[in-house]
Amino acid sequence: MRSPSSLRRRARPGLGTLVDISLIEPSEARAAAAFDAAFGAVAAIERLMSAHDPASELNRLCGQAHLAPMRVHADTAEVLRLAGVVHRESEGVFDVAVGRHLAAAGLLPTLATDAATSGRATTADIVHCADGRISFARPMRLDLGGLAKGYAVDCAVRALQRLGIEDALINAGGDMRAIGKISHPIDLRFASGVRTVAMLQDGALASSCHADHALGVPSPHIDPRSSKAVNSRATVVVQAASAAVADALTKVALIAPAQAGPACRAMRAEWRAFDYFSR
Repeated sequence: MRSPSSLRRRARPGLGTLVDISLIEPSEARAAAAFDAAFGAVAAIERLMSAHDPASELNRLCGQAHLAPMRVHADTAEVLRLAGVVHRESEGVFDVAVGRHLAAAGLLPTLATDAATSGRATTADIVHCADGRISFARPMRLDLGGLAKGYAVDCAVRALQRLGIEDALINAGGDMRAIGKISHPIDLRFASGVRTVAMLQDGALASSCHADHALGVPSPHIDPRSSKAVNSRATVVVQAASAAVADALTKVALIAPAQAGPACRAMRAEWRAFDYFSR
């Protein structure tokens, strides 16, 4: 963020990455309160939806919701609702019910309930009951992953706005959201070096790639239609109104580029792809 002297910046670990927040606020005390509120919002989402924490609400849901409907936090319900929307708009390419494959690849911890998960389960099997509870039509292991990370960024932005912050930029491992009038150049690292891929003003951007596939690192991008990992050379960038939507759509663009256009248009987003290894 290029800024006046009232620019303040803080970073803390969270969401499996580093959460970096820059904001403009002349008062040091008001800025400190804003940082605490934003980082607190991020931590709350991580506690609810971490696929790596066996005690998280998400993993408790995976162990119980196929047996009986379960009441969940409003934020968890909203992220599951959004997952359903992107699942439908992408014709099933975006699917949070791939946790069993990620656990098998060693990318998620194994849970005692994993053995009972159904290979046929999809996001469409998440049922939102009339009383607000959640049930599963089939047992499944969910990974909300980047969708929850983007949602946490959105929650952090709302926390800043409630405290009167008008100009800010949040970056959580490639999930970004800006508020205010400042236009931010977004630089990404490619094999050939760093390049500017977009300008971000009062909106959200997410990027995704799997540059480590050449090193034999398992890809976290699973095509639910084949249950196989996708190793793409592409780096994809999606700009949308919310970081949650932007992140979800990067997965569609990486897994099935043909579906990305219609899904992005339906959700009022734009996407671009770059070859990670090209100059």
